[in-house]
Amino acid sequence: MSCSSTSANESSSSGSGSGSGTMSGLPPNPDNHLFWGDWCGWYTPGSCEFGGYLHNPYGYKYLSEPMKSAVDHATNKYSDFPKIDTKLYDMLKHFFGNRKDNEQNGLDVQYDRLHYAIKYNLDVYKQCTELIGLILWGADDSHPEIKISEYTKSDGDTITLTVQSICYTLIKEYIKDENLDSVCLGTIPSGETNVDIA
Repeated sequence: MSCSSTSANESSSSGSGSGSGTMSGLPPNPDNHLFWGDWCGWYTPGSCEFGGYLHNPYGYKYLSEPMKSAVDHATNKYSDFPKIDTKLYDMLKHFFGNRKDNEQNGLDVQYDRLHYAIKYNLDVYKQCTELIGLILWGADDSHPEIKISEYTKSDGDTITLTVQSICYTLIKEYIKDENLDSVCLGTIPSGETNVDIA
C-alpha cells in the first residue's frame, strides 16, 4: 500500500467538486474529497473516513476489490458451511487454542503453521480465497472481540489472543499488506511452497 497522496486540484482537469473522472486516471470523486491515496481512495485529512481507515484498516469499506471479493466468498450465505464467525473461530482455535502448546512452542511457531496453510493452499489448490477472506474478515475491528486463548510471555505478562488480534498480526507480520491483493487473487507463483508471501 502506497502512502503517497494527490490533491484533487493536482489531479482533476474538470474542476474541484465535479465528481467526474479525472485526466490523471483517478476514479471519480463524488463526495468532493481533497486528496487521493492508493491505500484508501479519496479522503479529506481529519475526516471521519480517514480516521476510520486509520483505526480499522481492514474494515470492509476500506478493502480493495480483490480483498472484498475474498471476504464476500468467505461470507457466502448460501454456503453449506457454518457461519463465518464459527468457521474462523474453529480454525483459529485449532492453531492457537491450546495455551500450553502456545507457551511451549512460542506464538511464532503457531503463526508460521497458519501462514504455511495459506501458502500451501496457494501452491496446491492455486487459490486460498476463502481462507484469506476469513482472515480479512477477522481482522476487521468492527466485529466483537472473541477470545481464543491467553498467552504468558517470557516477562510474565499475560496477553489475550483474540480473533481480531491473531488475524491482524498474521496480515501485518506474516502475509504483509503489499501481498494481500495477490494472495486474494491466487497470483503468487505456483509450485513454490517456500514463496515468501511475507
